[in-house]
Amino acid sequence: MQEGLTKKLYQLAVTFFVLYVAVGCMRVPFLKSRAVPAYWPTKGWQTSTPEQQGMDSKVLADALDYVGERDLTLHSLLIVRHGYVILDAYFYPYTGETAHDIASVTKSITASLIGLALEKGYIKDLNRSVFDFFPELNATILATDKKPLAIKDLMTMSSGLNCGYGPGEPELFAMLKSEDWVQFTFDLPMIAKPGTEFAYCSSGMHLLSAIITRTTGMSALAFAREHLFAPLGIKEVVWPSDSQGNNHGWGDLQMHPHDMAKIGYLYINRGQWDSYQILSPDWVDKSTQKQISLPDEKGGYGYGWWISSGEFAGMYEARGRGGQRIVVWPEKDLVVVITAGGIDLSELAPFLLSALKSERALPESPDAYRRLQKSLGDAARPPNPQPVSSLPETALIISGKTYRLPPNKLGLTALSLQFDTPSEAKFYVDLGDRNFKMPVGLDGVYRFSADGPSNLPVALEGFWQTDNRFVLHYNEVAGINNFRINMTFEGEEAVVQLDDPTDYFDQTITGKTQN
Repeated sequence: MQEGLTKKLYQLAVTFFVLYVAVGCMRVPFLKSRAVPAYWPTKGWQTSTPEQQGMDSKVLADALDYVGERDLTLHSLLIVRHGYVILDAYFYPYTGETAHDIASVTKSITASLIGLALEKGYIKDLNRSVFDFFPELNATILATDKKPLAIKDLMTMSSGLNCGYGPGEPELFAMLKSEDWVQFTFDLPMIAKPGTEFAYCSSGMHLLSAIITRTTGMSALAFAREHLFAPLGIKEVVWPSDSQGNNHGWGDLQMHPHDMAKIGYLYINRGQWDSYQILSPDWVDKSTQKQISLPDEKGGYGYGWWISSGEFAGMYEARGRGGQRIVVWPEKDLVVVITAGGIDLSELAPFLLSALKSERALPESPDAYRRLQKSLGDAARPPNPQPVSSLPETALIISGKTYRLPPNKLGLTALSLQFDTPSEAKFYVDLGDRNFKMPVGLDGVYRFSADGPSNLPVALEGFWQTDNRFVLHYNEVAGINNFRINMTFEGEEAVVQLDDPTDYFDQTITGKTQN
């Protein structure tokens, strides 16, 4: 009898052990259509030749040369195939050492944080009214047709608020000038039923950041550091906040390209990272499927992600102004990260498609790979200084004069140029509450300032196009703004024409000298 009892206990122990192992393994669900990665890039990415991952070095070198020949304002291009970095390109003056402004790519990360808050129980239901999280709001707002506005509607850019229907995001700029950005957004009139029409509303994404703060008791940045960034090994990020402490849910997050790629790699692995399921596979699937149609293009929008169609079906992107991208293409096991200062990415797409040759390794191509390495070096190398002729008479006349400016999109109140030597000038900018003095290279080579009006490094170079027209290239090295500023001087006036490749800040301003 004792022997039979011992045998039963042994069988029971084995059964419990099998169940324990099975339950433990459930921590990491099977990756649909993917093998478990050979390594996780928490501490850094491993590299490979393009050919080892089925891509063509020659085509990639052609792409880099194309960027240089046409002087495209690309800052970085990072390609991860099968979990290995096969291209890590930086274009002068950006070196990758500084975290880059990722603009509206931030929206995709804000949406990811909502997913995390849902998984952890801070948020119970995406269909819950957003007003439930702000009980202090004016009762007259709660009694209006805005009450049905749900978290999901903000995630899919279908709030129904009068926001994002026109060009240039005027509601965003008006919100930035208001004292309470959350209240401003809730005060916008409702012009459509929530969940029915796509309209690109950055203010709505800021409400999601405020909801994260309300539900978790942490800012979106603090919540991300603990639950998203730390597990992925992401350490250096900058994320501004409003006067109430809510991080900018729509944009302005700064990250390194290698860390942007980690976000894409987390999604391509359906939320798994190493032994942790950071985001649920169900959340990743829903986020990257079309939740609402777009009015003017194919594809759709998910939860903060742009969904492709046609020959790119299955691919999705986090997009930001000026060409910031995290591109995820699970079928090709491909993550592409781009930072830029205003670029039409359709010019690069044919190269990337052509470079994808096979799912398997290709024969090595030493000559093509050497050429790719040379192209990488050429892209990062600063130009040689050019001879500078003597300054025109106008330079001496306007040097040091301050030109007062009328109200404008950039908030500039005054500017000035100072010419002390033929090879370098000084550019003074007054923003009312702040002013900056930045060197300008006149020999074809940028001069750098550690901090500029957008709290990012700035590189400037310029030249006299005619006797009275000075052309200034203003480049926020780790940011989007990359302006060409034409200043024409006539008597006591300066006509300032600002060209922005993203079209946000195009304008002409006439300044007058101070009395």
